[in-house]
Amino acid sequence: MSGQGGVLAGDDYVDTDVAYLLGMLFGRGQLIERDDTRRLVITLDIRKRSPTLPPGLKFDLDLDLANERALNVVRRRINDLLDANVDVAPIKKGTTTLTAVFVKPTIAWRDLKLLCSNGTDRSNFQLPKSFFALPVSLHEEFLRGFGDVAVTPSYADRDQGKRVRIAFPVVHGNSTFAKQLVKVFKKIDIDAKLLAGTAKKRGSKKEHRVRVYAEDYETVGFGFSHKQRLLELLAEYNRSL
Repeated sequence: MSGQGGVLAGDDYVDTDVAYLLGMLFGRGQLIERDDTRRLVITLDIRKRSPTLPPGLKFDLDLDLANERALNVVRRRINDLLDANVDVAPIKKGTTTLTAVFVKPTIAWRDLKLLCSNGTDRSNFQLPKSFFALPVSLHEEFLRGFGDVAVTPSYADRDQGKRVRIAFPVVHGNSTFAKQLVKVFKKIDIDAKLLAGTAKKRGSKKEHRVRVYAEDYETVGFGFSHKQRLLELLAEYNRSL
């Protein structure tokens, strides 16, 4: 991962691994600088229960094994990309974190900051304009990384005709990125709708959601096997309506 003069657009700079990591950061990541230490932190949900599915459909994957494989793949992919050890925290309350520590402000660290428009976490990450000039395959990989850490396919999110949607969450304060995410889908010819979140009410804010129909998202899919299986089941259900 390298660059010159902050030039971000180009196949030799942002490849599939960088795009995937960027998607994970925008989904549930942080770039933390404190006391001369730099940390990349990504939080992942660990599903332990079988999901709710439409009537007549069954989920037939071993979730424990699927989660273990997913974590190993992601950790190895980040290790190879950043040449940094990635620690996986013990699972607590259904979540775990992947953490990579940078002891120096390396080019990789600086590049990540540029790609996140110098944001610190998903509440203020924004895509640089040059990202939209990248090939479609990298937009798809960005969405795959985002989806793997931040999206849970669910029968609960369906329209009035019971057609299931896949929802991509964006924190309420980052409406700019929510609109950018719709633009990313548009670049790969997938129709996405933005459901704007609500302002503070009863002590909390409701996130924005960018939603696409399950069968449309099959052209991208998930990297995590259990999420991909869920997507396939929900897309199959939509086509049967």
